[in-house]
Amino acid sequence: LSGLGDVFMELDQLAAARGQNEMALRLRKDIGEKETVLLTRVALARLAIEDGQSKDAEPEARQCRDQFHQDQLLDDELGAGLVLAGALLEELKTEQAKQEMVTLRPLEEKTENRQLQLRFSIEFARVLLAEHDLPASRILLDKVSKQAEASGFVGLQWEAQMVRARAQGEAGDPAGATKQLNALGARARTAGLLLLARKADATTRLWANPGK
Repeated sequence: LSGLGDVFMELDQLAAARGQNEMALRLRKDIGEKETVLLTRVALARLAIEDGQSKDAEPEARQCRDQFHQDQLLDDELGAGLVLAGALLEELKTEQAKQEMVTLRPLEEKTENRQLQLRFSIEFARVLLAEHDLPASRILLDKVSKQAEASGFVGLQWEAQMVRARAQGEAGDPAGATKQLNALGARARTAGLLLLARKADATTRLWANPGK
């Protein structure tokens, strides 16, 4: 059920994704699967962020991260921490997000999960972008994009490219950034990654509607 939730999220069907994850959460609670209950709560926190409810996602992700830490489930702790950092960034709590990433760094260095490593790098680049360290953010995102492509994580590759385009726009090249985002949005729609396509379109509107 939670796997279906991921599919619906990629299709930008957030209500359907939430329904699948909430159903999975009830079933896992009934059978007492503690770890998968927490993982499903993290998935719901990610959905809350995508639905503009970062204030709800923050405490949920924090509680799950803390429990994973207590249970010494390092990869799960890292995953939940990345969701927490994302929520903090959306709430414009840049310093807290940066501190969370510093805390997560030892876990990233230990994990053998390539997807988590790439997600960590993208989130760290987003922190750099929020701090207006545009050159460092763009260099890291170029690196992550190549690594994700080599590892077969197309969605993460395109996500890195989307964040890099935002950095490009904020560095004074909105026309070039818009061109990159329009191309990325078209590829994402063709691949059925409709949430990513919507986010690319929303990023483009940052320059069409400055100050919003």
